[in-house]
Amino acid sequence: MKARRLLLAGTGVVVLLLGFLGGDFLPTEGLVDLLGNDYLLMALFAGVGLLVAFSVLASGRSARLEQAEMPDAERPVSAPSPGEGFDEALSDWRLSIPILGRRRRASLRNRLRRAAIETLRTAEGYDRAEAERRVDEGTWTDDETAAAFLRTESSLRADGGEPSGPRRASSQAERSDGGTPAKSSPGARGTRDAARQTAEEIARLASEVRR
Repeated sequence: MKARRLLLAGTGVVVLLLGFLGGDFLPTEGLVDLLGNDYLLMALFAGVGLLVAFSVLASGRSARLEQAEMPDAERPVSAPSPGEGFDEALSDWRLSIPILGRRRRASLRNRLRRAAIETLRTAEGYDRAEAERRVDEGTWTDDETAAAFLRTESSLRADGGEPSGPRRASSQAERSDGGTPAKSSPGARGTRDAARQTAEEIARLASEVRR
């Protein structure tokens, strides 16, 4: 674009010089005879000069203007609704299996534990270590069921206690006495109810932050 402007400007200067000094270098008499009038010759030079001048102005204006490009329209992103994955895990029938379902129950508990820790960090401003300590010791909430569900066994042993409520029912469902498996349904129901109540308590703490 810059080279084009220089070329047009140079052409305009040449035409202008030819208009003033053309009598010495060009066969003006022959051009006048051809056109029939010397005014037409001057008009010809003037027209060429104006054409060059307009071209220079137009190129300069277009060089300063930049065409705005519209960004690509954002497409809606499909995202699962809140709690969809948790509800799926909670309704998994394998939670009811005494031995094989242990991993499912542990995964469900760890998922809620991580959510509780992150909620405490956001809601209470605790660092990760403090939030983990409160969750492991069961002091993060006044809800006894939620606290017991996420409380670690090491914290229970340090207090000289035993699992209570849903945790105790779940533990009893996962072990057998004298080689006879314990019944699974109370433990499974206890795990589901405790997990659901724990999730509700975490959601309650998170909702207080948004207010």
